Amino acid sequence: MRDDATTVLLYYNLSTVLTLFLCVLSLYVALVVLVLGGSLVVIDPDFMSGSSASRPPSPVMSIWPG
Repeated sequence: MRDDATTVLLYYNLSTVLTLFLCVLSLYVALVVLVLGGSLVVIDPDFMSGSSASRPPSPVMSIWPG
């Protein structure tokens, strides 16, 4: 009888750890997707392609040193 209880407890603990791992993993994936999606909206595509050197700097870029 003790072996049965130990097995049940092992399965409960493994299912809890697996569930938490999958939830945390899915939240991290959602965070990465949201950050990348937000960067598509916020960051100018010309800035990322490197063609921003041909136009005058924006006022926001003049605040940052370098």
